Amino acid sequence: MAGVQARKEEERKREGHKQTIHKEKRRLAIRNAAQQWEGVRASLELPPTNGAKEEVSPENSPAHSPAQTNGLAQETVSR
Repeated sequence: MAGVQARKEEERKREGHKQTIHKEKRRLAIRNAAQQWEGVRASLELPPTNGAKEEVSPENSPAHSPAQTNGLAQETVSR
């Protein structure tokens, strides 16, 4: 009877050890995935210009000039 109890106790210890190893492997995998994601995310982000993001609108576009509206050139009349 004592031998059966000892085997059951040993089996519980082994199972607990397996679960601990599995949890540690899972934790490391999650940590590695998070680090890789941060690296990918950082490489996709553009660095801000002068510490601020610049908005690009049609009015601020280098191709836009005050004499152009709707893609048609308008003549400016000066007197």
